[in-house]
Amino acid sequence: KPQLSLEESLLSLAEFEQTQRGRITDCCESENDALDDFMTQIRCESSASMARPSDVDSLPEDVHQQVDEEHNFTIPELPYGQDLVINITSTWGDRHYIGLTGLEVFQRNGTPIEISKISADPCDINILQGYDKDPRVVQNLLDGVNRTRDDLHMWLAPFTAGQNHTVHLHFAEPCCVALLRVWNYNKSRIHSFRGARHVDMTLDDVSIFRGEIARAQGRLVGGMESFGDTILFTTNETVLTAVSQYDTVYSLENTADEDEEEMLSPRENERPGTGTQSAPSDEGAERPMTRAGQPPAALPCASTEHKRARWNKTKKLEGCILRLNITATWGDTDFVGLSGLEVLNQAGKALALSSGQVDASPRDVTILPDFVDGFQRLENLTDGVHITCDDRHMWLTPFCAEHDHTLTINFTSPTSISGLRIWNYNLSHDDTYSGARLIHVFLDDRKISPEEGFLLRKAPGNCHYDYGQTIHFQQSLPFSLTSLSEDVQSLHVERVVSSEPAPGNDFDLVSLPSGFVFRFQLFDTWGDAYYIGLNGLQFFDQAGHPVQPATLAAYPESCNILEGITGDLRTPSKLLDGVNDTFDGQHMWLAPILPQQVNILYAVFEEPVTMSMVKIWNYAKTPSRGVKNFALQVDDLLVFNGQLEQSPRAQSGILPTCSPPVPHYTILFSNDPKLCAAEQLHVVKAAEEGEHILFTNNRKHMEGEAGIRGQAVEQALRPTTSLAMSKPFHRR
Repeated sequence: KPQLSLEESLLSLAEFEQTQRGRITDCCESENDALDDFMTQIRCESSASMARPSDVDSLPEDVHQQVDEEHNFTIPELPYGQDLVINITSTWGDRHYIGLTGLEVFQRNGTPIEISKISADPCDINILQGYDKDPRVVQNLLDGVNRTRDDLHMWLAPFTAGQNHTVHLHFAEPCCVALLRVWNYNKSRIHSFRGARHVDMTLDDVSIFRGEIARAQGRLVGGMESFGDTILFTTNETVLTAVSQYDTVYSLENTADEDEEEMLSPRENERPGTGTQSAPSDEGAERPMTRAGQPPAALPCASTEHKRARWNKTKKLEGCILRLNITATWGDTDFVGLSGLEVLNQAGKALALSSGQVDASPRDVTILPDFVDGFQRLENLTDGVHITCDDRHMWLTPFCAEHDHTLTINFTSPTSISGLRIWNYNLSHDDTYSGARLIHVFLDDRKISPEEGFLLRKAPGNCHYDYGQTIHFQQSLPFSLTSLSEDVQSLHVERVVSSEPAPGNDFDLVSLPSGFVFRFQLFDTWGDAYYIGLNGLQFFDQAGHPVQPATLAAYPESCNILEGITGDLRTPSKLLDGVNDTFDGQHMWLAPILPQQVNILYAVFEEPVTMSMVKIWNYAKTPSRGVKNFALQVDDLLVFNGQLEQSPRAQSGILPTCSPPVPHYTILFSNDPKLCAAEQLHVVKAAEEGEHILFTNNRKHMEGEAGIRGQAVEQALRPTTSLAMSKPFHRR
């Protein structure tokens, strides 16, 4: 059979997408579906393990015999041979299909065993009517892409109960097998029931294993137990140490963050379509159709260049050709673009790049007939003007979800690099959806990005701060992107309304928002019409640990923007200096209130951060300048709207240095009992729903107790204020 391209394989399956997506059985609404059968079998086997001998005798004969054989089997020590046969006799519940994601075999000296030939019986689902180009063939088991939910890297075959389903591995030469790892079928939580369960293995016709393989969890995080099983044929420490030198799973599990939060992918979050009902029994049941592939935006991820560079903290990344493949945008289906790009050397400094070193495919919008005179050319990426809303300094190119969109940087000689700095497309707020969302990075054809790629931050649509994002290759963890929900992929914010408000909150709680940019909109003060300020901010992640944003910016920035004021110390950086309980102005932030302008604070992170709470200290030097009503947005999604208490005034008593403490106020996003108890007295009040009452007297507006928000003031009457570094006084 001729070798089929990936595009041909995907096109051959497109007709099944609408009616058969996500379906694993055509009787999923029947009383005895795959999940029911699985749970019944589990209950039977659990009962068998705890039951009395008389109860065990009452179990079905085949279950009793299978459990007994597995119980009495002894795995041999370092079996020797050349032909390995894996016979799969049952699945985890699916009655129609059997599948695996990958196989790894290591020999006595620790190196992977070279496999000269692999075959299967049945070979794959292409033997069924209606299939001829399905890419889920048995050769995928050896492609090295195992920690994945992309079934383009998996094997799938028809399953018939009571029959053998074998995978044959022929080694290049006879050797001793030390470790065998089975990566079970992992397309999704539901489809993982197609994975192998009871397995018999023989090496040169000698039985070496008989038992159960763990079901994959249908996700991308967790240890090996979440993907399948590892079978050890020795306990010799020397042999296992040798294997660990070549085992990528061992190195990943020692560096990966095992606490990464699981999130569902958009396809798996949808309810699978149900098919026509049939008899509950297996006999005569029509086998449901199945398809391979990811959502269109993820198709470019199925690259044949799957091998990732293995990291050594003392080893430098060095190469001649750096390639970036953009596989997804923030929503635009026609164009993708960037405002700027820099490559960082080992010291974190930008390398000097000329326009001749950068190439792109497609090159830019000028290849389109209607954009021949377009400004957004490739040369703009290296012109040095990156913080801009001017498209004459940006790059834009046609985008198609089914194709690659590459930027290639050619170094004149082998060059050591440590990361990238990227400014996303920033023409306007609406045009930011043309920015790149997901990129895969290759150095001399070695993949140096996580399997799912790097997630890029959407540009703000303005130039209020430096929106460049720094990506450090060796510090980046494999963040799961295909597991994000559709809402998170479009805004990268998880908004979940808790059924029970946290203590002290009388509003619906937005639970643990996650995102790149936390934006505070400061609407008014406690009385001052010219200046607004804060003492400090502190952010806490999901575990309750303090986290520091990469950038904290304000617009307007500070009093230094006013005419005649320079060197004022009350800048945004003072909000993170840790000195919050103070009446000393040099540890505060203060900015002018300008006409028709809402004051904004931006806390920007390089990676998405899940926030459990935010602590705020209001402006204490002049309490009337403190923030009153404000809102908090996470990646453009409103997560809180409330009122901040006024800071107490400094008072001098018998001891002139004794002042009351400056309290903090907490926006609480977590229902954790410890956090709720600790912050119960500090929770910020939510905005009260109601109508604002405006009083008039003889056609003149009269202020009520709350005052008038946004009332125009005379800018010429603005009082001057400045807090500069004092010079030391020298006595003559």
